[in-house]
Amino acid sequence: MAILLVLLFAFGMPAASAQYNPTEPGFIIDPPTVGVGGGTVTVSGKGCPAASTVNIYVEDTLVGTTTAKDDRDGTFTTTVQIPAGLTPGTHTVFVRCGNVVLSNTLTVTVTVTAVAVQAPNTLPKTGSNSAGFVRVALVLVALGGLLVLSTRRRRQRV
Repeated sequence: MAILLVLLFAFGMPAASAQYNPTEPGFIIDPPTVGVGGGTVTVSGKGCPAASTVNIYVEDTLVGTTTAKDDRDGTFTTTVQIPAGLTPGTHTVFVRCGNVVLSNTLTVTVTVTAVAVQAPNTLPKTGSNSAGFVRVALVLVALGGLLVLSTRRRRQRV
């Protein structure tokens, strides 16, 4: 069983694409996904000439500028605002510093938020208010009963 797992991990698992290797020039975007309304992300990487200006673009739009550290790795980190007008999907982010151009991808997603609607605490009023008609009907029935009684008494006297 252990040999099978070793073989599976050694030969059966393809390497993930577009991963940032910290020993090579490149950069990461954190978080790698933003909503349609834009947002801020942190761009961190290495491979720029020492102390060079680092320009960060989303597609063709400049979104940030920073300076690489004055060291042999040319590391940089900055936070940039992603434009709100980007359409949902995958977009290319470029970092240009000196003669070096690095690229990575950023995903723009649509976020759907469910809103709960609270129903009113009372039921809607339907039909009509017929209490007045019921009272009139009871009075008429009572009068009719009295009329019947009075006519029976008259017949009995006669």
